[in-house]
Amino acid sequence: LYATLRFEHRKPSTSSSSVVRVVECRMFLWDPDAAVVVADLDGTITINDVEGHIRTLRLGQYDFIHAGVCSFYDRLHRIGLRILYLTARPINWADASREHLDAAEQGAVRLPPGPLLTNSMGLTGALLTEVVHKTPHIFKATVLKSVHMACISGGRTSPRPLFVAGFGNRSTDVQAYSDVGIPSICLLDPSSKLQPAATESCDPFDSYADPRAMRWLLPRLSVPPLLADKVDAHLAEIIVATDEYEAQQRQTLVGKIHYY
Repeated sequence: LYATLRFEHRKPSTSSSSVVRVVECRMFLWDPDAAVVVADLDGTITINDVEGHIRTLRLGQYDFIHAGVCSFYDRLHRIGLRILYLTARPINWADASREHLDAAEQGAVRLPPGPLLTNSMGLTGALLTEVVHKTPHIFKATVLKSVHMACISGGRTSPRPLFVAGFGNRSTDVQAYSDVGIPSICLLDPSSKLQPAATESCDPFDSYADPRAMRWLLPRLSVPPLLADKVDAHLAEIIVATDEYEAQQRQTLVGKIHYY
């Protein structure tokens, strides 16, 4: 749900002239009982950390993103889940980061809308957190706990987790997500493979575009009853897509064997 608010800041004056200042912001109004998916930016949406910074922030190359990432999060959004983008990037880079999220597109599918939460300490603070102290997990866990408390203050009554899944690319992301009780966590590597950070043994998925990743995730989502039917409907589609994907993989393997 979006709301457009119009504020006018007028300079006090005895004359008829006035000064109007315009400040653009984004506000996302969520139900306090919402189910939220947390996504890191660099290395999780973009293909890797450093090159992701350079290409998206400096060169404006918004296509440097993992295969299938737009469709993956778009499906979660269509189910009714909220997407929260969480990054240790400094607040100085917030506008450029939002522009990247807005412009990212794969096959006419864009990343879904969602709030972008950044490091409010600025560039120096972000560098200290990431490079010197190496504690980005503390920052991220603190932010997520603040969001959780805001939902509780807003009247949250659901016994289910607020954050139902988290995606990152570092062990510190796993630590941050675990600290706030996120039950389903996946890590991305530079080859776009998704590795569930779970106790059970599970092979990595080829990419966001691998339907087996979504098939793994959907049954694990603890969602409100109103979203359960949507999850089931999308899961049925994914099961069919998974069977087709695995059949194609087997066919490709047979072709390689014949080639050799």
